[in-house]
Amino acid sequence: MRKFSNLLTNTITLFGLSKYPTYTFSHGSKYFILVCALISPVMTCKTHHNLVSMLLGLKRGMFLQGLFVLLFLSLCSYSANAQTAPTLTGTATDSAFTIGQAAVQVFDNAVVTDGGDGAQTIVGFTVTVTNVNDGATAGDDEFLIIDGTSYALADDGTAGSGVAGSSSTLGSFTIAITLSTGTSTVQLSGLNTAAGISTADMQTVIDELEYNNTNGTPDANAHVITVTDIQDSGTVPNNAAPTLPASTVAINTAPTISFSGSALA
Repeated sequence: MRKFSNLLTNTITLFGLSKYPTYTFSHGSKYFILVCALISPVMTCKTHHNLVSMLLGLKRGMFLQGLFVLLFLSLCSYSANAQTAPTLTGTATDSAFTIGQAAVQVFDNAVVTDGGDGAQTIVGFTVTVTNVNDGATAGDDEFLIIDGTSYALADDGTAGSGVAGSSSTLGSFTIAITLSTGTSTVQLSGLNTAAGISTADMQTVIDELEYNNTNGTPDANAHVITVTDIQDSGTVPNNAAPTLPASTVAINTAPTISFSGSALA
């Protein structure tokens, strides 16, 4: 009964009636169908008691056999083409940014995979930054540094459609920056002119993400920076929310020195 249930699920999924396109068919279910194909002619004619009805049963059995064979081959092909989403793990540096000093690293030890599909590339990713407020326009003075290029976290005014960007590792791509209720969303797509970059290069890009702030009197609230999505070149499902933890960037003001008492003569 369990095998029949699996077979039914496989059949429904195969013909697009299921909401689970990522289902991977078991070898047992496929070979159960193959066995049905082999015995169907015998099962349809063995109960008949005269030659004519037996031949008619055999004809029906051969027709069913053909259907089972087609279903078996289709399931084999579907299983071979099953896709998995990419993965991204690593550590958050939880850095402290000091006003007037260098940008700080956000993540480290990134590990990127294509989910085991093999030979797929990374074509896009999305990063969010909270508590973005600094600048004449919110975000003008705050930056996310991606592959060596600084991008202001202010809304870019493109309503999410993005503008062209390029860098040595990412190649040509589209970048869209939107700001809503203090959270800036930075989305990169079409990496390397949509051909994508290797998982190794993507690891480097994540490890080199940096936060910077050029405002002399910034908002003291910490920023939470999260990679919310990563996308590879495969078919559905080709994107996922990484398990990479969010990184918190605290804001420290630069130390000051004050003097009291009378000036030296």
